[in-house]
Amino acid sequence: MVTRLLQPGQVLVGKWQKNSYRILQPLGQGANGEVYLAQSIMDKQEVALKISSNSHEIAGEWRLLRQLSAVSHALPKPIELDDAQHAPLYFYSMERIAGQPLTKVHQHLRQTEIDRLFAAYLQVLHEFHQAGFAFSDVKPENLLVESGTDGRLQARVVDIGGVSAFGRSVRQYTPTSDRAYFGLGTRSADAMYDLVGLSLVFLQLQQPLPVHRMGRVEDRQRYVFTALQLMPKTRRKTVIDAILHGQVQSAATALSLFHSAKSNKKRQTMPKPARQKKSMATSPSPRSKKKKWDWTERLMWFSLTTAAIATLAAWTVFLL
Repeated sequence: MVTRLLQPGQVLVGKWQKNSYRILQPLGQGANGEVYLAQSIMDKQEVALKISSNSHEIAGEWRLLRQLSAVSHALPKPIELDDAQHAPLYFYSMERIAGQPLTKVHQHLRQTEIDRLFAAYLQVLHEFHQAGFAFSDVKPENLLVESGTDGRLQARVVDIGGVSAFGRSVRQYTPTSDRAYFGLGTRSADAMYDLVGLSLVFLQLQQPLPVHRMGRVEDRQRYVFTALQLMPKTRRKTVIDAILHGQVQSAATALSLFHSAKSNKKRQTMPKPARQKKSMATSPSPRSKKKKWDWTERLMWFSLTTAAIATLAAWTVFLL
């Protein structure tokens, strides 16, 4: 049984800001703490709380969230940092993202919609990279899909606990989206680490990873390139293929390739009408068309012939 820092129904009171939050339910748990859905007692708004017993980790994440949320709107907006009043706990509150994990919604999406989400996540990674950081822990649970006010799908990301400055070792990772686990590179924070991780996530959306057959690096690599071949011919496949073959080195280049790639839409053309072959039975020519005689026509010609014969006989007798 998982032991949690807080239970639903408890009220967390801030020591310095004096704001109170009622815990509604747990949202997730990581190496740096736990995340809860909570309601502000003051304005009844729902928020997400990141809580930990490590003040240093919470303070570091808070600073990073404030820095990166200023350059990427995909992250939740930070609200406040505080200590718990009646317990040795430290927390910060942030925007509650009302989205669903990518793994839960992709089955209901068209291939073009999944393509657009892939490009949107590339844009998020580009924003992180421009600031000098790798998101690092690119796993499906951290990639949320939210419906915007205009009805369009928006790419959001959560959990910055694994964010690492370029050149550092990756702090947190998930094996199924870890470049090193698949033998495709090192476990160091750089742009390619994120790009490979995102590619692996989207590969596994189409072809689930057979975990029981992933014992060797060779097996994992075989899975990657087999799954790539089985992907539908879409714009994201073009980009993922280039990433996994080392032809793309940055999110900016990946985005450029995505927008220049063409999806596999077959052109709709009107079928040419089939040429009809002329048939003697169905379309007889005038020469081959045999005239049909009915009984009245036969009687008429018989009468005329008889009359002619009779007249000729009469003239013969008269002349003799």
